[in-house]
Amino acid sequence: MDKQRVAAELVKLAKTLTAGDDEWRDDDDAYREKFGFNRGDKVYYEQHGIGKTKYSVSYHDGKDTHNDGSPFFGIALFSNKKGLAAFIKGLKAQGYKERGYW
Repeated sequence: MDKQRVAAELVKLAKTLTAGDDEWRDDDDAYREKFGFNRGDKVYYEQHGIGKTKYSVSYHDGKDTHNDGSPFFGIALFSNKKGLAAFIKGLKAQGYKERGYW
C-alpha cells in the first residue's frame, strides 16, 4: 500500500470513530451530559496541587466559548487558602455555582 492510500484510510477511520461527537452543539441535553452543566450557567471548580501551584480555580461565565462552541474556562492560581477563599466568595457573589465532579 502506498502512503497516500494509508493516510486516506486513517482519515476515513478517524471520521467514523468521531461520528456523532458534535451532537452537543445543537442539543441542550447532550451539552449538559458532555460538560456537566447547562448552557449559559456560571460555574467554577477547584483543583489542588497542579504542578507548582497549590490551588487553582477554573471558572466559566456562561458566555465565552472556543471556536468549536465548547465552553471556555478562565483560571486563577493561588498559593494560599486565604486568597482562594476570597476569590471563591467573589465568584459566588456574582452568581457562580460550583460544578460537581464529572
